[in-house]
Amino acid sequence: MKENDILKNLRETYLLAAADLELFPEGSEEYRRAEVEAMNTSRTVFELYGATAAEDLRAAGLQERSRVAERMRRGHAATNFEKITASPEALAAFLSSLPVLSGPWDEAFHHRYCDACSAEECGECENKALNNPLWWLSLAAEVDE
Repeated sequence: MKENDILKNLRETYLLAAADLELFPEGSEEYRRAEVEAMNTSRTVFELYGATAAEDLRAAGLQERSRVAERMRRGHAATNFEKITASPEALAAFLSSLPVLSGPWDEAFHHRYCDACSAEECGECENKALNNPLWWLSLAAEVDE
């Protein structure tokens, strides 16, 4: 029974490495790491269980790697960077959540709207750009000279 568990774990390791070969661009660090992982796992299976088991493992990897890779894509936990840069709205929501007194969007708003505003009190400003990082993200970037 123990031997079957070891072979099962090796098979899972090999399939994950094979799926990584499908997920990452050839030549990338992740791809090279997956190649080494797959080769080492295959070699371990060969040494422990023989050539037939190693060949079965490689065949299963070729057959199942696309399916496993797709499952990994769907279940892929995004990094924080991927999450906050998924869309302008996601980035704006993140920027809005930062506990800052003023951000570049506030400075741009004041420069663009408040400097020319004739209102005595701005506490009731209804301009949708006020405190709105999404508005600021849509502006053309200023060129630094």
